Amino acid sequence: MNEAWAWLLGVALASIRPAVALAVIPLPALGAALRVPLVLALALLGARPGWPPLGMITALTEAGTGLLLGLLASRVIVLASATGEVIDHACGYAFAQAYDAMLQEQAGPFQGLLTQLALCTLFTGAGLDALAGALVSAPPSGGPMPSPAALTQVAAQAMADLALLALHAAAPVLMAVLAMEWIVGLASRAWPQLDAAFLAMACKALVAAIAMRLALVHLPAEFAGAAA
Repeated sequence: MNEAWAWLLGVALASIRPAVALAVIPLPALGAALRVPLVLALALLGARPGWPPLGMITALTEAGTGLLLGLLASRVIVLASATGEVIDHACGYAFAQAYDAMLQEQAGPFQGLLTQLALCTLFTGAGLDALAGALVSAPPSGGPMPSPAALTQVAAQAMADLALLALHAAAPVLMAVLAMEWIVGLASRAWPQLDAAFLAMACKALVAAIAMRLALVHLPAEFAGAAA
């Protein structure tokens, strides 16, 4: 009975970190029916019998570590969503948004496409292994707990450069779209009878689709770098 109680306490303690991390990752479609079994599976992998002497401090540290891990893992999804949203606005697709079942919100075509690509990159690359390992790992026996200040600094720096990473990832498509808009502007000055607004929208859509197809070669590397 005592051994079973010790294991129950150990599983409860080990479930704090993955529960908080999975709650932070922006995947609303991953409902409680999937989150709860996943949390229990990760907790069983990293559980140790018993409750530590400083149980409340350890529990708070586990919650903080899970929060930071969730924020770091969210970089991939947030980066892809921001990159797609930048491209959608450059192409004039802000009015062409549709409901995204994965994000459970309105999203443009490129935003939804890149979000799906980022999820595939996260789940099929090294990011998922690193995240699972961090969720089930425990501090060395007798060693110090992770420094909250150090982890906070790492997370803040990781989230701060998301805007630059999004612009860097979207740069090839943005340059192609802006070049086409410049060409259409010059053509409208040479032939004033052209409907520049309608022509620019169609040309930008075509160029953005071609540029995105060519950019898909390096975008998985960008998302994998954000996950690392």
